[in-house]
Amino acid sequence: MKRFLCVCLVLLAGCAGLQKRADLPWPASVTSIETEGDIEMAWKDAKFSGSMALKMEYPDTLTLEVYGAFGQTLVFLNKNGSDFLFVAGDEKITSENVFHQRIGIDVKHFMDDIAMRGDKVDTPGGAYIARDDYRVTYGHDKRGRRMIRWEGKEGRIWLTLADETFNGGSTGGGNRSRNP
Repeated sequence: MKRFLCVCLVLLAGCAGLQKRADLPWPASVTSIETEGDIEMAWKDAKFSGSMALKMEYPDTLTLEVYGAFGQTLVFLNKNGSDFLFVAGDEKITSENVFHQRIGIDVKHFMDDIAMRGDKVDTPGGAYIARDDYRVTYGHDKRGRRMIRWEGKEGRIWLTLADETFNGGSTGGGNRSRNP
């Protein structure tokens, strides 16, 4: 009888750890976002991955900072009105047009994608917006964290968001603590 009770307790404890993950819904639109997370980028000649911090007030300001393994800044992108700065290693770009030619992404379109502006198609796996040269998908990773994925002929960019705050106050609901 003791052995039976022990087995039942072990099974109950195991079942408690198997709670069903509920993906948090995306907001209908995004006017601002502040988040940390991860980035994987293999787009044209730019290839890097790391942790990142992103802050955007649509449509005027965007700051994206990518960090290396030791906390050093690998990539810094800042747009504030008409001011623009992109720094990656020894490369420094102060023109959005030069950035678009070199990297292959228009900063305005990148901000539109983060803000979910465009003809959004909802599917069971998430929503997406089809652009001329790429597709941007809004979904979740295996741990339930929100992801924005750009995939096209130039390559792919994946942003995994953690502890995000949308539109000045609505949060991601504690994605990090829900999925240790």
